[in-house]
Amino acid sequence: MPATIIPLISTSINNVLLPTMSKAQDEREQVLLILRKTVRLVSFCIWPIAVGLIVCGQSLINVLLSEKWASAYPFLVISCLGYSIWPITAVYNNAIQAIGKSGTFLGVQLIVRICEISLLVFSIFINVYAIALSAVITWLLELLLSACFCRKYFLYGFKWQLGDILPSTVVAIIMGVCVYLFALLEISNIALLVIQVPCGILIYLCLAKLFKFESLDTILNYIKSFKWRKK
Repeated sequence: MPATIIPLISTSINNVLLPTMSKAQDEREQVLLILRKTVRLVSFCIWPIAVGLIVCGQSLINVLLSEKWASAYPFLVISCLGYSIWPITAVYNNAIQAIGKSGTFLGVQLIVRICEISLLVFSIFINVYAIALSAVITWLLELLLSACFCRKYFLYGFKWQLGDILPSTVVAIIMGVCVYLFALLEISNIALLVIQVPCGILIYLCLAKLFKFESLDTILNYIKSFKWRKK
């Protein structure tokens, strides 16, 4: 599920903003502004989905695949963690390539692929959970390397990067805790999902509005402009 939903959203956002970065490649300050806006937007969209899938995952598996597949839940959690990292890395990599630093991108990919193969070979001798976790570790390594080069090329410091990512992460976790409380109700999996999903969306949007997230305004303005174009 996360392998389908999260990359789709991430790719859509990157396809829109990458050409803009490429046009502004000679103006690093402008690229930095676009980069930060994209990171905030991706984090705003991805983290609630990842956290929501983790919280509702067990019920979702029981409904879609039956309780026989309940043991797949840990893999869903690991997958959500991995795919919450990957879209931000993709934004960093796109920014690096947009300013013509393809050599840097290829170097990062070479290091990551070597580490990926090494971790995979090592984890095979442990268990299937270790194999799944090795992919998350590889994505985390790629994120850290890409973040370092973004700091170098765009003066995009780690403090700024965390400041752009963490607000959506924290709000998504708060939403997740609130939604998880509904699991204490002794009701069917379907009824639980019917309650959890809309309540989670409502809680997240209300918190985003309360804390005045710029990304929420960006999405709402895009929806308004899209409706206007259709008319």
